[in-house]
Amino acid sequence: MCDFLTVSVDARCARARSARVQQLWITCVHHHPHGPIERVGAFVYESATNSFTTAQLSYSRDLVIQWINSGAVVITATRSAATPNTVNPGARVTLTHDRRFITSVGNNVVSDNLGDLPRCT
Repeated sequence: MCDFLTVSVDARCARARSARVQQLWITCVHHHPHGPIERVGAFVYESATNSFTTAQLSYSRDLVIQWINSGAVVITATRSAATPNTVNPGARVTLTHDRRFITSVGNNVVSDNLGDLPRCT
């Protein structure tokens, strides 16, 4: 079985991953005190079914970096104030030029920056 949130060198998993276009929608962040993002809260969105495949789960920043490095689409997302069960897509999350941090802000600052996402509770 292929784990779509883990980078795999297995060719069968790579083909399965490309057939099932999935995105990670980050909705909140947990920062290390006085440091970078430690974890994010996110949903896995599958475009083929136009639905979320998981409830919101917690993922490490390192796993998000691995997923981006594998070519996956990662975006920020916000919950609708009017309808809390609705999640709206936001900005694309990329890596900083040194490939050590995640960012949705194209300002060349080498640190984690996912905009104004709320803190995970």
